[in-house]
Amino acid sequence: MDLQTTIVGLLVAALCIYVFVLLNKSRKNKEKILINQLQMLASEQNALIEDHELGLNFGLGIDEVNRYIFYTKDNKIGFTNKTIDLMNVRKCEVATVKKRVGKEDYIDRISLVFYLISSNKEEQIIIFDSDATALPNGEPLMAKKWADRINELLKDVKSNAAFRVAV
Repeated sequence: MDLQTTIVGLLVAALCIYVFVLLNKSRKNKEKILINQLQMLASEQNALIEDHELGLNFGLGIDEVNRYIFYTKDNKIGFTNKTIDLMNVRKCEVATVKKRVGKEDYIDRISLVFYLISSNKEEQIIIFDSDATALPNGEPLMAKKWADRINELLKDVKSNAAFRVAV
């Protein structure tokens, strides 16, 4: 009886370990696809991804030398890609949209909003959407970090004569 219990226990443990290995492999594969997508966007602008950050289904990348932000999102049926030329951006802000359910406010959407210099238009990059993911998982901090980094870069652009480097 003890031998059967031990064997069943080992099989259940092995099955659990196998599931975690498969999940980790799937996550790594998804990350690789997002990074490749960001690099493809950068190559279209003759730029390089100097730094990137990945969310559950999206990736953000930056080329600080050539002043570009790259965004890609996996929509299950394809990718939504966006390239933002920071030479045309006045400032970047985090926009948080909340919705009320009963007496509680919940985050519905978090996005980076880029205000363009040449017009009153704006570009948005959605970092979190409650329709896709139930709860934020670090996205509020991620959005703030990227907005601060981009605004710091925009200050440098204004104080220095900016130029593009051909790669």
